[in-house]
Amino acid sequence: MATSAAEFAESINRHEIPSASAIICAPKHLLQRHHEIMLEAAAARNEDADYHLDVGDDDSDYVVCMLRRSARSSFMADALVFPGGAMEYEDTALAASLVEQHSGSIRCDALTVCAARETFEESGVCLLSECDGDTFPGGKAGASAWRKKVHNDATQFREMLSALGDKLIDSANFHRFCRFVTPDMEAARGGKGFDASFLLSVLTEGQLAASQAMSSDRKETTSMLWTTPRRALQLFRNGEAFLARSTYMPCWLSVKCMYVR
Repeated sequence: MATSAAEFAESINRHEIPSASAIICAPKHLLQRHHEIMLEAAAARNEDADYHLDVGDDDSDYVVCMLRRSARSSFMADALVFPGGAMEYEDTALAASLVEQHSGSIRCDALTVCAARETFEESGVCLLSECDGDTFPGGKAGASAWRKKVHNDATQFREMLSALGDKLIDSANFHRFCRFVTPDMEAARGGKGFDASFLLSVLTEGQLAASQAMSSDRKETTSMLWTTPRRALQLFRNGEAFLARSTYMPCWLSVKCMYVR
């Protein structure tokens, strides 16, 4: 492992930047109930909904979290994506620290930390272990404040875990689902590429309760959609959404082989 941020930066191949995205699966009935409560609260405050739920006529028993990137973005503009992003040095340092502190009682690696951090930063969804509605002091305002801090500085994710009572990230709750590497010619043409891992995580009721700041950031992403992979593929085929190959394939694989109970 690189021993400093400078060493980490030097070790990165710009054509294969390590990154992690979270395919967050939630039982459909859980999100439907949460969605109804959220809509009522938004209407009472005369505010827009924090997210949308669209399952079409799909009878799948789970939904996944997706974000629509801004049409002004220089990378995958207007595309539906899973929350995630490039790995930071702090992800490797925090993973090593958590394992050391807890004497091997948990499994944690940099990809897991990256997926959890980027998910919280981009979507407000909390994937920490043993969470509930009281995890963030101050409720939605408290969670939103931490989300802003983490967005501005990845090292704040470690501070957040400490401030919340030494919350953990356990790799046992994340499952390596698939991985895609940008083809050499495409990476050379664009000047950079990604070694992108997609980690599957099943959202618990406690984590959903802790995700009080859940929404798009309305900057890099313009909206949040909970939908089924089958419905996402249908939206793509109908021309209602754009899916890059690295999003299309996990959706396709999910339809073929995954159920959540």
